[in-house]
Amino acid sequence: DLYRVATLGGTIEKVLEDVNSHVSFSPDGGQMIFQRHSAEKKASSFIIAASDGKGDQREVLASNEQVKLVYAAWAPDGKKIAFTSATKDPRSEGVCSLSTLELASQAISPISDERWGTCYRMEWLQDGSGIAMVGTREGETNSTRRDQVYFISYPAGRSRRLTNDGNRQEPQSLGVTNDGAILAVPYSRSSQIWSLD
Repeated sequence: DLYRVATLGGTIEKVLEDVNSHVSFSPDGGQMIFQRHSAEKKASSFIIAASDGKGDQREVLASNEQVKLVYAAWAPDGKKIAFTSATKDPRSEGVCSLSTLELASQAISPISDERWGTCYRMEWLQDGSGIAMVGTREGETNSTRRDQVYFISYPAGRSRRLTNDGNRQEPQSLGVTNDGAILAVPYSRSSQIWSLD
C-alpha cells in the first residue's frame, strides 16, 4: 500500500493499494506512475494514477512472459517515461535494458544498447540530459562493481559509473535534487570465515 505522510508529521493517509514499486511523479506533481504485479496473471504493468489516489487508474504498459517491467521514471518534459525491463536469459540471471515510452503515441525506444545484470531505481536529471540509476553492468554481478550508481546520458545513451568507494549502493535509495546532485545510500556486508574440526 502507498501512504502519504506530512513532512513535519501528522496523520498518515492511505493513498492507494497494490503498489509494487516506488512512485515517480509527473513534472506538475498531479500524477504518478508505478509498477503493479499480478500474481494471478504472473505479469506486471505500469499504472498511472492521480497523486491523491482518487479517480481512474490506467495501464500504460504491460509485461509478457519474456519481459518483466521493473522501474519507471517520469521525464522532466512530461511527455515520456523511462523504464527498465528484464528478460529471462537461461544462460544468466537475467538481462536488463533501458527504454522510453512516449505517452501520446505509446512508442517504445531504447535509451542505450548496453546490457545490465541488474537495474534498480532510476531518476531523471531535471534538465533531461540523462538518468541516474543504481545497477550492475552485465557480467559484473558477482564482482565489487555490483549495485553502483551510474549516469546514462540522454539521448546518446552512454553510461559512466559515478560511485567507486568499494560499497554496494542500496537499490531503492537513489534520489536527484533539483540542482542535479545525486543521492544514494551505500551499504556493505560484514563476513566471517570459520573453521571447524
